[in-house]
Amino acid sequence: MTYLAKAATDLTSAELDPVTLASQRRIGWLLNHQWRLDSVLGVGGSAAVYAATHVNGQHAAIKMLHAEYVFDERLRGRLEREAAVLKALDHPGAVRFLDDGLTREGIQFLVMEELDGETLAAYLGRRGDRLDVHEALLVTKLVLDALVATHARGVVHRDISVENVFITRGGQVKLIDFGISRFLAAPDIAIGGVVNPVLGTPGFMPPEQARGLNQEVDAQS
Repeated sequence: MTYLAKAATDLTSAELDPVTLASQRRIGWLLNHQWRLDSVLGVGGSAAVYAATHVNGQHAAIKMLHAEYVFDERLRGRLEREAAVLKALDHPGAVRFLDDGLTREGIQFLVMEELDGETLAAYLGRRGDRLDVHEALLVTKLVLDALVATHARGVVHRDISVENVFITRGGQVKLIDFGISRFLAAPDIAIGGVVNPVLGTPGFMPPEQARGLNQEVDAQS
C-alpha cells in the first residue's frame, strides 16, 4: 500500500479527493466498541490507515478497506492474509499485530502497533539521500535480521523498499506493509482475476518478480 506523502489531516476539505474525503468522514468511529479512529495517517488505493485509541487508552494504527471494497473477496483475502502473516511473525523487526475484525457495516480492518518515526525513504530524504557507512550497515543488519525471522516462519514480504522500512524515534528498524506478502507454502492469491500480476515496487524487484513470476519470489529474492 502506498501512502500519501502529506497526511490527509493537513489538507482542507476542498483539496481532498473523494476517497480521502470519505476516509476523513470515518474519524470518530468506534470499532467494535473498542477502537476509536482519531485521524487519517495515509490513504491508498484500496485502504486507509488511521491513528486510533482503544477504550483502555492504548494507541494503535488501523488499516481499513475503503467502503466500496467491502464485498471484494480479493482485497478482503489480502487483508486477512496480512493479519495472518503478522500474527505468525511476532518479531521486534516487524510491525506488531494487535487485533482485527469487522465494523458493524461489514468493513474489514487490521489493528497494528503505532509507530513513532518515519520511513527510510523520508529519513534518506532529510539526509540528501545518503547514509554514512555506520548507519548504512546498521540499517542493513537490522533489516536482514527481520528478514531472517520472517523467512524462518515461512513468510516472504515481496515488497522490501525504502518506503516499507520504518525507523522509530528510538532507533528501531521495522518492516511494514505486508499487504502483498505470502506464506511460501501457500498458493498465491489471484489479483483482479489475474494469477500472475506484477506486484511490488519498481526498482526494488528481482527479475522473477518483475516478470510476474510471483510464486518464484522466495527468500533468495
